[in-house]
Amino acid sequence: MSKHHNLLISAATIVFAIMILPIVGFGQYLAAEIMLDEQKRTAVVEGRFSDPKSRKNFSFAGAVIGLPDPAARISELVLFDEQGKRLASRRFASNEYVAENGISAFSYRIDLRPGADARSAAHASWLGADMGVLMLDDVLPLPTVNEDPQASIAFKIPASWKIVSSDAGRGEGIYAVNNVSRAVFIAGKDLRENTGTPAVAIGGSWHFTDVEAGGFVSNIYAEYKRIFGGEPATMPTVALIPFPQANVPPGTWEAETRGSTVLLLSADTAFKGQSLQRLHEQLRHELFHLWLPNGVNLAGRYDWFYEGFALYQSLKTAVAMNQIGFDDFLDTLSRARNIDSSQTRRRSLLELSQNRLAGGETHLYARGMVAAFLCDLAILQASNRKDSVESVFRKLFDSHKFTAAAVDGKEVVLKALARYPATDPVVNDLVRGDKTINWSVLITAAGLEDEASGISRSRLRIKQKPDGRQRALLDKLGYNSWRKLTRK
Repeated sequence: MSKHHNLLISAATIVFAIMILPIVGFGQYLAAEIMLDEQKRTAVVEGRFSDPKSRKNFSFAGAVIGLPDPAARISELVLFDEQGKRLASRRFASNEYVAENGISAFSYRIDLRPGADARSAAHASWLGADMGVLMLDDVLPLPTVNEDPQASIAFKIPASWKIVSSDAGRGEGIYAVNNVSRAVFIAGKDLRENTGTPAVAIGGSWHFTDVEAGGFVSNIYAEYKRIFGGEPATMPTVALIPFPQANVPPGTWEAETRGSTVLLLSADTAFKGQSLQRLHEQLRHELFHLWLPNGVNLAGRYDWFYEGFALYQSLKTAVAMNQIGFDDFLDTLSRARNIDSSQTRRRSLLELSQNRLAGGETHLYARGMVAAFLCDLAILQASNRKDSVESVFRKLFDSHKFTAAAVDGKEVVLKALARYPATDPVVNDLVRGDKTINWSVLITAAGLEDEASGISRSRLRIKQKPDGRQRALLDKLGYNSWRKLTRK
């Protein structure tokens, strides 16, 4: 029997299978069933669209980090019209098909073997022998621009497995998904769940305990809830699992916060202390993204803001929670400035954002962190320490929660920063411009100095005798909190 018939048997079998799929609900663009085969590392996907008459295009997601062509994993695609007859189609790209008539139903197989690049495991779907991650936007055909991205999804998984997701289940393995581009499902037979706030799912063995990991998640989430002045609309799920690829170097990690799911993949370190420190670092950065950008309805490319500013806020949070010392805080900022200064061709944050996947990520993060630090200093000084960069975060979250109408993220963030004219030099030089800003005025007012003699090798340190105003500003950066904690 051919490979094709092993999967599909016959057109009649497919039509019958599609007839018993979950019902397409009001506002949903499709209903589908995803059947996992952990032995072959594949999934069979069968589904139907809610509006076949306007559905001739059939497309899949494009490149993600570590996987340049996810749609190349699709095979054995069969399309059907409303009468159950097979449709002819033309393939215009690896991820784009056009049928001769309206598409009512479909069936295909997707190869979910983990990619060679370990980074892809946090950004694309994969299936291992005892665990897998399903990101619906690369497993399902994408909605058109005129369709609502809601869907009804049923799963068939191995008998000993379970599924964890932030999306609501309706029982019998059926899920009502609000937005397929934001939906993540973790499946496996060794998933240990903690139903705290947020919920935590852990797979694999680690040097730390599940209780320690859950405590980190809860404490960091509570701190960001305080900073942003509220919680995201949907209670999140945090998943911590090992890389599916072999021989990933210890200490390596990759993560993505998609929708209400924080997905962390990690290769554990040799010692418990290092393992806990690395976990806290991962969580501080990724949990921030539940609020920015995932908790707001801002459109377009503005990762120049939320990536670097997330790293900076993660550093401040680490000092406040006694995870790093204040000297570590300053050393990290110094390294970020040195990385930014080392660019052979200087580029603005806005330009780096456009070239992020083409090798500009390191400079985007470094330049963004420096911009966040200097904006924080400028706002603190101009407001007599009443406001900070956290005030910008709260304003954005309060004014543009995900229930609000979508607006351009870049313009909204620039306007939010413009409320504090003291940030204008930072925005003009680092965000819009491609300069290396002279930070001496801002850091001096904060009781800091740069030991370096050259502009490309900075090293921040606290002045020997900061005055009262400088000490007060240092405390706003976390210096006094750190000293109090270390004395306990």
